[in-house]
Amino acid sequence: MNSVRATQNFPSITAIVFLIGSPLSANTILFTNLGPSGAPSSVASTSAPFAVRFTAAASGQLDTIRVSAFFDRTSPGPVTAGLFADGAGQPGAVLESWTTVTLPVLLDLSMGITNAPTIASVANPLLTAGAVYWFVVDSPFPDAVHWVGNNTGIPGGYWIETGGTFFPNFDLQAQGGIELGGLGGTSVPEPGTMLVGLGLLGAIALHCRDTSAYGTTTASSGNT
Repeated sequence: MNSVRATQNFPSITAIVFLIGSPLSANTILFTNLGPSGAPSSVASTSAPFAVRFTAAASGQLDTIRVSAFFDRTSPGPVTAGLFADGAGQPGAVLESWTTVTLPVLLDLSMGITNAPTIASVANPLLTAGAVYWFVVDSPFPDAVHWVGNNTGIPGGYWIETGGTFFPNFDLQAQGGIELGGLGGTSVPEPGTMLVGLGLLGAIALHCRDTSAYGTTTASSGNT
């Protein structure tokens, strides 16, 4: 007896699920005071930890921090840095820290924006639009770090740590240059889209059930 097996083909459910839940990526600027043009007008140097306090303009997971901080040519050494949530007007909970940050040497003020180094995030903490954050730079060497002011005219100066407390120092009016880039987000399907997707899945499942009895056919031939 010879048997011939015929199979019923069904559309791919997996492919439709993937299309419904696929992410849409788009890089986000969480905060920036750096512009494409315009020279900075100030630079701050200190032997104490100093910081920029800013309000996030968008929500997202941190990807990179571009900061216009540079080494002094006489004492180039690694610095530490940290991103903090605000805690009653002071750096609060640590969101991410970097123990060894190597910065370029500042040769002249004009390179302060175009050559601003980029620090990559590993922890990718989530920042929320409208929330206040701190970025702190600390060096073991006196006056080892120069933090160039932004080139977009945003005021705010710097915060200098003294005796464990950060105090505002607005002698240099321009806020220290900094830009935080966010990771691309995953789109959340609209309710209508989800209903359509679920409807498609339900229709396919019903079709599979109704045709399961006919999915396999055996034909016999030959001598009996």
